[in-house]
Amino acid sequence: MRSKWLLLRIFAVLVVGGHVSCELPGSPLITTVRPQQRSVLVLFETPPPSIPSVIQYRVEINSTNTNIPLNRVQMTSVPVTVVSGLEEALDYVLKVFAINSDGMGPPATETFRTLGIEPDGPPSDIEVTETTRTGFTLSWTAPAPNKVNSFNGISVYNVRWKQADEQQYKMDGVNVTSLSYTVQGLSPGITYESIIVAGNEFGFSQDYHGGVIEVTTNEDVPAPPEGVVVVTHFTIAVVLWQPPSQPNGEVLTYEISYFNIELSSQVHTMELAAIGLYQVLTDVQFGENFSLRMRAATAVGWGPYTMPTLFTVVPQVDIQEKCALNDSHIRVVFSFSHNITDSITVKSIDVYLRESGQLAEEEITRKILSPQNYIDIPVFANEVWFMEYSYLLHYKESAPVPSQRSPNAIEIIGGQYYQCPTRELPGPTAVLPRPSGHTSSSQTTPENTPTCVTVGEDHTVAIAAATVSCVLGLALIVGIVVIATVCICKRHQIKDANSGSYLPDRFKGRHNVDGFEISEYEATNSGPLLPKES
Repeated sequence: MRSKWLLLRIFAVLVVGGHVSCELPGSPLITTVRPQQRSVLVLFETPPPSIPSVIQYRVEINSTNTNIPLNRVQMTSVPVTVVSGLEEALDYVLKVFAINSDGMGPPATETFRTLGIEPDGPPSDIEVTETTRTGFTLSWTAPAPNKVNSFNGISVYNVRWKQADEQQYKMDGVNVTSLSYTVQGLSPGITYESIIVAGNEFGFSQDYHGGVIEVTTNEDVPAPPEGVVVVTHFTIAVVLWQPPSQPNGEVLTYEISYFNIELSSQVHTMELAAIGLYQVLTDVQFGENFSLRMRAATAVGWGPYTMPTLFTVVPQVDIQEKCALNDSHIRVVFSFSHNITDSITVKSIDVYLRESGQLAEEEITRKILSPQNYIDIPVFANEVWFMEYSYLLHYKESAPVPSQRSPNAIEIIGGQYYQCPTRELPGPTAVLPRPSGHTSSSQTTPENTPTCVTVGEDHTVAIAAATVSCVLGLALIVGIVVIATVCICKRHQIKDANSGSYLPDRFKGRHNVDGFEISEYEATNSGPLLPKES
């Protein structure tokens, strides 16, 4: 191409008389200027074709800030270049020249600004100047100027806050231009953390180490307690509750106010230190109807009452049915009252048993663990047992609450109940063991009638001797009517390991106490049976 243009110029010189004017290239067309903090990318297009053609380009960059004079010149043979060595956040003038063999043409001109940087750090001297129940006011001093701040300045501040136990900060004051700000819409009596970041058009300071401010809003009266439930049992009522969802400070005291609906003029009020979430009321009676409400207090004062809770004093765990499991056991099934909700669970039921005529210290205690809700008691026809019970309640995060023992014994009479329905009940079978050949208490045994009892594997020799003696004695009784042989055997008593008392004499029956029954008895968490020489 250059040879072609050279031939044309020689031809022009010969024709025109040896003189040709100089032809400089035109201005390039700048298409892209992409500044960074300390450099800029420049793209441009070549000017229209000229004679002679463009052989290179000159890129000049000059700072417009007289305080920071800066000039950069860069030569390139292609229409793209990156100029480095610039300063952040400065205004510049960009000029691009095209050059051919005749010289340098006129420039193409653009202005741009390099990117700046965010402030070096947060404001200083941050302090809380005022607190209210719903907010607080902060004031601060602008951060010290740096090279950028000195001519770009800090233009805005952002105030961020969160509760002390939260992870994420919330944005509140956005683009605050003053040196103070009030955060509003908070909850009373809550501790908050706040930070302030300084910003300019390039971003916000990231380093707020040491600039975290902790502030607690003023307390207010609390909201009412929540989840108030009353569980009753004959002559007591257990009030359970949860703390207010808006305590508005530290809850110091709870108040319970209740009255008998039939005697509304007699209002009972008690104040409780906020160290528990339940209270037992003992001045109630079976069948009475009550209305109860609660409130909580902080150092500021009492909050509003809850809505009234109505309750009737009735057993919460009661007897559902008594039925005959077989000819020697009566099954007693417990039921739960309708206001035992999902938040309240019955952990266990303690059953206290004694046979008619026994003293209180001779009673047998059995524990029924959830989810089992029944017990099988050894009662033959016409035998009478008496049963009382209590239970253990658990309400959400509260400690287990024991009920009162039922004040009136429940009478259980053998032979007076229908056959138990064939249905599955929760929990393992809890049959109190009975000698397999035991007779009713209405059938007396002669005082001198020999008895043979086998208990456990530790008496193998005694068992064998007793068995042989009994067999020989029975054979002599059948064969020789006149001669009666008395079989002398070791007799045993059966001890209840829980109560320390011995089972009634009728358990010392004529037949063996089956070892399997003893194992089954232990599996019901009712305590092992222990032999004792008599």
